[in-house]
Amino acid sequence: MTDYDVVVIGAGTGGYVAAIRAAQLGLKTAVVEKQKALGGTCLLVGCIPTKALLEHAHALKVVQHAKDWGVAIGDASAGSGAPRVSIDMAQVQTRKDRVVTGLTKGVEFLFKKNRIDWIKGTARLTGNGGVDVFEGDRQTLRARREIIVATGSTPRSVPGVEIDRRRIITSDEAVALREVPKSIAIMGSGAVGVEFASIFRRFGSDVTILELLPRLVPVEDQAVSEPHEREGHVGESDGRRRRSSVSEVGRRGGKIARRLPARRDRARAGDGRTGRRTHRDRSREGIRARRRRISHQRSGHLGDRRRHHDGRPAPAARARVVG
Repeated sequence: MTDYDVVVIGAGTGGYVAAIRAAQLGLKTAVVEKQKALGGTCLLVGCIPTKALLEHAHALKVVQHAKDWGVAIGDASAGSGAPRVSIDMAQVQTRKDRVVTGLTKGVEFLFKKNRIDWIKGTARLTGNGGVDVFEGDRQTLRARREIIVATGSTPRSVPGVEIDRRRIITSDEAVALREVPKSIAIMGSGAVGVEFASIFRRFGSDVTILELLPRLVPVEDQAVSEPHEREGHVGESDGRRRRSSVSEVGRRGGKIARRLPARRDRARAGDGRTGRRTHRDRSREGIRARRRRISHQRSGHLGDRRRHHDGRPAPAARARVVG
């Protein structure tokens, strides 16, 4: 058994910032993370890679309207309209991966700089400060002061939808697609759904957004929804957005079939993200989480593991409160 002052479970934007801060305060710190790289959802499959894809989508738009920007490309300079351009998804993914790798390596450097041990595996809380790493680098840890549970989030589906991760996918798979689907149906028009709709519409896909509520990005102000609807030419009867719940999604005849009159090559199924569960026994570990501060001599939750999109500060900001 190896003793630490602080053991952090999860190396996302909440976990790694908490670990670095704890180490800066002079505490012997370890982080248990099963992914192949540090950074969690944000760096690996969320914020960073989607922003890279959005950047590519914007670059494509600029090239397509090169004349408006005063840029001469091929026949576009002769007044023949937008130049014929296409997106190379293999190169897009290569650059996206390079951006992600650069940032994850930066986090890894900060771990080494602050002498934080990265233990690759899956953690189980065993009580009395014990942490059992039972997958990967198998070992037992003991936290003398704090255990921080920062296991992040995972895509959330909806009842009746079976995600096969090939035709019916989540945002985790959508961000890594190596070809532009001819058509895609996106269930949910929150920030993630609209983001992917913008990306793939610009890349050339025929995009349909399915939303139960009366407007796009319904949790934001209406002033935010209206520009999205104008840009996408969305109306109640034009088939671009369908106000309906989806009770069944499956494959029929090689295409996505729903209880709605539309077929798409891909369906991005999901209802946002939800906190990732950990292997634990509450009766043994005695978890007691306090608002904005980790309980002394107890375990505490941090970031998405507490509650997702609840209006509180970002996980990284909350992590700095520790200590």
